[in-house]
Amino acid sequence: MDLSKLRQRPVDLAEVQALLGRAPKGIREAGRITGEQLRAHPDWGTLGLPGVPAAPRLGFYEIYRERGKQVRWRLRHSDGRIVAECAEPYPSRAECEADLRWMKDAGSRAPVRSLDIPSPPTTTKKRK
Repeated sequence: MDLSKLRQRPVDLAEVQALLGRAPKGIREAGRITGEQLRAHPDWGTLGLPGVPAAPRLGFYEIYRERGKQVRWRLRHSDGRIVAECAEPYPSRAECEADLRWMKDAGSRAPVRSLDIPSPPTTTKKRK
């Protein structure tokens, strides 16, 4: 077995046992995951491994407490800029988290309404 190829890669317990001639102390197998399963995981690209294409950087939500112990959220771009924040504070973290879950779910499907562009006039048909 070429040990130079093992650096920064998952190691099969059976290969380690074959190399050492015995089971290593302190290592035990908790489960089996294939390389394909690892590469399919959404966090795989964030590990920065050589030869692995980097995953697109995502923005993130922050939940924080104000001085008055009320809870707020803000959405940061992947470059750290604040792109959205809540208008009113929440009395509890649970209420803040519930609204964030709703926004993440409904926001991806919500239509965009352009309030700066006048909508075409609606015509009503007269009944005879």
